Amino acid sequence: MAANFWTSSHCKQWMLSKRELEYSNQRDRQYLSPSELRTLRIYYIRLLQMAGERSALPQRVISTAAVFFHRFYTRMSYQEWDPWLLIATTLTLASKVEEHSMHVAQVDVVIQAIYTIKANFPHKSRDVHRCELQLLHQLDYQLIIFHPWLSLTQMIEDSEFGEGLEVAASLLHDSYQCDVCLRYAPFEIALGCIHVAAVLLGADATLRPWFTSLRVEMNTIGEVSKELLSLYEVWKGWSHGAVDELDRRVLLQRTPSSSSASAAA
Repeated sequence: MAANFWTSSHCKQWMLSKRELEYSNQRDRQYLSPSELRTLRIYYIRLLQMAGERSALPQRVISTAAVFFHRFYTRMSYQEWDPWLLIATTLTLASKVEEHSMHVAQVDVVIQAIYTIKANFPHKSRDVHRCELQLLHQLDYQLIIFHPWLSLTQMIEDSEFGEGLEVAASLLHDSYQCDVCLRYAPFEIALGCIHVAAVLLGADATLRPWFTSLRVEMNTIGEVSKELLSLYEVWKGWSHGAVDELDRRVLLQRTPSSSSASAAA
């Protein structure tokens, strides 16, 4: 296992530029606008987080599953692989990677949790096991994820901003719904969450000397902060009916052959 983020596959192979992300998912971009794709990404990660929580999985497992989900769909399309199946598969694989649960029944626990969200979830445990092989292949078998959680708690302590921990942690939880985990280093995401928390709590002026002492690129932290705030703008305009319709459009675009591939690969 890589002990250093800067020498890890996370840093060397899975830190993507904004331009690279804009050119990913080309098949889905033929029938979905960039804003619709972004809304769907938020929608599916929210469902993943909900399924993970109902499976009683710890936050680290759910976070790892979210990163796997994002990475998979930089290479594959919603047309080719059912996002609902990937929710079950990423949660199952993340449980193994994070050594939370090694027993075979874990996949059944996850599927039962998804049934409480989508009663007509069509996949069985065998489909998840088959999909896991495709997921591993698309991830290049690079499964080590560096998360911002440890950086967040250390920086909150260093900055003596204890009153901001709850808000910053909530922001970090929500950050997995956007693509910052694909674009920025964990410490940059943690700092972005602290920065937004400070603004929300009226402590930005107090923390400004601390940020300056870090000698980090504040433009980058500002970009992370902007991404987080724009996520909440999408939430404000959220319509469950419209999002469900987008999900149905994805289903209609999935051909019988691609549906078969999702289940049989």
